Amino acid sequence: MRKSKKKIVSGVLLLIALTFLGLALREQLSLRKSQTLSDKIKEEVSYMQDAPQTVRYMNAEGEILELLEVQIPNGWDKISSENPMKRRIDFDRLHEVNPDIARWLSIPGTIVEYPVMQEKTPGVYYYLWRDMEGNKNGWGSLLLPAIEDTTDMAHTIVFGHKTSRGDYAFATLPKYNSGTYYEDNPYVYLYYPNRVERWEIWMGGNVLGTDMVYRLPYTLGSERYEDLLGWIQSKAEVGTNIAPDKNTETLVLSTCNDRFGGDQEGRYILAAKPSLFYYYDEQLYTPGLKLEGVRAKQGAPVWRKENRDHF
Repeated sequence: MRKSKKKIVSGVLLLIALTFLGLALREQLSLRKSQTLSDKIKEEVSYMQDAPQTVRYMNAEGEILELLEVQIPNGWDKISSENPMKRRIDFDRLHEVNPDIARWLSIPGTIVEYPVMQEKTPGVYYYLWRDMEGNKNGWGSLLLPAIEDTTDMAHTIVFGHKTSRGDYAFATLPKYNSGTYYEDNPYVYLYYPNRVERWEIWMGGNVLGTDMVYRLPYTLGSERYEDLLGWIQSKAEVGTNIAPDKNTETLVLSTCNDRFGGDQEGRYILAAKPSLFYYYDEQLYTPGLKLEGVRAKQGAPVWRKENRDHF
């Protein structure tokens, strides 16, 4: 009788162990499939373009100057083929994979190199557990939540999972709190069909899933947005902690962090502010200003008389 009970217990334990092993293997296969797909697409859509000897630079007043690339304020002191501002993403090819791909996000020097999916319905997170092709998986995709009213929206959040293996999606974001990781990887790049945007990370820190950073949307210039920026500053554990003003957008990258918050949905965020944008067709740099915004507020850009003949 005792031997029979021991066999039953042993059998149950073996079944449990095999179940967990099966789940672990399925998880790893799902992760490997997602990473393989991402790597394949990255190779297909990413290419470097040659930059002209001189480029246009629009300053904060809307004046356009002709400068050597190395003269761009807040630009690069080393111009090489690896410059992320010279990179371009083939969105025609991406949209063949899925028209919901809205942007491409990259943090050079890290594993973060992925398309960003745009959700369609507020409150619904379809891509939380689906890959870029829409197939169910265990790790999902980087995603932008759907917002009903994006007029003068000040605050954009990109969500991504933190995988247990630590080598996919936003798994490495919490590393910004250790060593020189922040100093070594200070910029986030967002690629669009017509431009590339460089954003400077100004803080990293732990928050909760119920905190105000997730209560979208926020409006540029509003007191509510100004309060948010002050709140984000109070959560900074790394970075310059120099927040943008209330008339400047903020980009937030968010991932889960089970080491913080206990049962209260711990999260880790990076907040970034506009640094330098480059418009491909216009061959035009701006100091983190969107052309459509400048045109709407100021009309056409002002050409300096001494440079007018060059364009």
